Amino acid sequence: MINARAETGASKPAFRTAFRKQRCLVLADGFYEWQKTGIAKVPHRFVVGDEQLFTFAGLWETWRNPDGTELVTYTIITTTPNARVAPVHDRMPVILRAENRTGCLTPPRLPRRWRASLRRFQPSEWAATLSRPQ
Repeated sequence: MINARAETGASKPAFRTAFRKQRCLVLADGFYEWQKTGIAKVPHRFVVGDEQLFTFAGLWETWRNPDGTELVTYTIITTTPNARVAPVHDRMPVILRAENRTGCLTPPRLPRRWRASLRRFQPSEWAATLSRPQ
């Protein structure tokens, strides 16, 4: 599984424990979504402002490989797209506002306030640019 849906992740067996106890912040300076155009997929890069750093809401997990070694992985929490991303893709990462980052890392319970923050970043809140790689 690549991403956890904000709307259903806390109730899905694959993500239920991680939503409760293993939340993380994923640092980024942009993200890509691929737009289907006929048989091709065109990449679009979304950035905030002047490619400033921001954080996605994420979940982490530890897995045991068949050989016994541990593998630590993470996934990004996604939500419905805002008006800027919607023409390109039907999902987008949850971008956390600065005031919601602490709640992400506060175990062991999932704070209601933080859970409410798992919504799409609105274009009015996000001075983002959309670019298509050449």
